[in-house]
Amino acid sequence: ATANTFLDTLAHHRHHNGQPTTSLAWGYWAQASGMTAHMTTNDINRLTRTGITPLTTQQALTLLDTATTHPHLIPIAINTTRLDTTNTPALFRSLVRTRRTTAAVAAQQPSRLLAELAGLDDGKRAERMLSLVTGEVADVLGHANGYGIEHSRPFSELGFDSLTAVQLRNRLGALVEQPLPATLVFDYPTPLALAEYLRSRITARSASAGGLVTVDDLNRLDAALSARPADDSERVAIVERLEALLSTLSVSGARSRESSEDVLDSLREASNEELFSFVDKDLGL
Repeated sequence: ATANTFLDTLAHHRHHNGQPTTSLAWGYWAQASGMTAHMTTNDINRLTRTGITPLTTQQALTLLDTATTHPHLIPIAINTTRLDTTNTPALFRSLVRTRRTTAAVAAQQPSRLLAELAGLDDGKRAERMLSLVTGEVADVLGHANGYGIEHSRPFSELGFDSLTAVQLRNRLGALVEQPLPATLVFDYPTPLALAEYLRSRITARSASAGGLVTVDDLNRLDAALSARPADDSERVAIVERLEALLSTLSVSGARSRESSEDVLDSLREASNEELFSFVDKDLGL
């Protein structure tokens, strides 16, 4: 990588000085070479699933003939219908078309999944989580479905490497709408262990919600209020809604020593900054 970066930079430097130079970052050639002869069928299938299409020798030579006008180009064939936001390098993300993968659909409606799992008992929740994990494992590895994925077989034996491990982490993170550690498949090295870990994360999150409002909900409220100063009509609406909430909830911490009416009076007279401070501090965020 360092050598490639040096050559790319050298090409730009020479081009700037009027010295014709071109550095090409080649995509995958179908014809085997010293750099690709070691690749297995699984390696090639995984590459094509990311949208990279093998170049025929004729295509590659045609690109070589037309690539002499710029110091640095990437001759590559890409199937844009195979790209999605969970596995596409940043360089290619402007080419992404809408693709409704399992993870993408769940990312659009994460609360639906969490609500579904919350409504199940522990046994059913574990089964559902394992089904989701094996489905994502199969998708990353290019299998038609997760039925053939052995639950207790290590990911390393299933065919995972560092790249597919990151892809699985990203897809599962989108499913559960939570950030997951980069070492996920190493810390939980089988589909069964990983499913149990994710189930425990979701169970803990549901318990912390307590059936009312979550800290995440209050954080979103805080962000919305802080995005821009409220005008008079919005300020009145915010105060009225907070008054209604305070009338049904007990106020903890420092506010517990004040009467509800004192709190309401304070809110009526508060400035925008004081309202934001109330959300930030007095609600325990």
